[in-house]
Amino acid sequence: MQSIHRILLTLSWLTFFNISFTPLAFSLEAGLGITALDQGDDRTVPALSLKVAPNQDFIGYTHYHGVTLGPAHLDLLLVSGARRFNVFRSGFLTAQLGASVLLERVVIQYDSSADADHNDSDLSGNIGGNFGIAINMFPASKLMDLSLSWDSHVFPAGIGGIFLANGRKQTITLTMGAHL
Repeated sequence: MQSIHRILLTLSWLTFFNISFTPLAFSLEAGLGITALDQGDDRTVPALSLKVAPNQDFIGYTHYHGVTLGPAHLDLLLVSGARRFNVFRSGFLTAQLGASVLLERVVIQYDSSADADHNDSDLSGNIGGNFGIAINMFPASKLMDLSLSWDSHVFPAGIGGIFLANGRKQTITLTMGAHL
């Protein structure tokens, strides 16, 4: 029984080193797109997106949403990096698992000097995880990249990162770009 454990342990170490230290081919994939950013409670807002993938295994997204409502201005930046897994060999459908960083800035700026005492700004951020699924329209193309992805970002919202309460953002992104 002990020899079986040693064999399994050896195989797992070999697999780890094979996956971790295998050189990855560089094939930059970049694209711009639009996003429907769901902030919970059916509050979906438009956002601009940038997608960068240095190879077939890793992908990164940046989503930006900015809006001004009267004296208040909101900037939201959502950055994620993920490990990409092919569901099918063709690369048509991929799953993504990784980490996300959320930065939100709210600035309240009144024009009149009488209300200047109420001017305020707040910057908050959070780190969480993400999971996503993407459909790649032209997986075999060496030049064009067109993809539709859904990502769910979950952020802890409590002292000590207790997951009993959390924040969530969902994105549905359509990006178009190129393989460089």
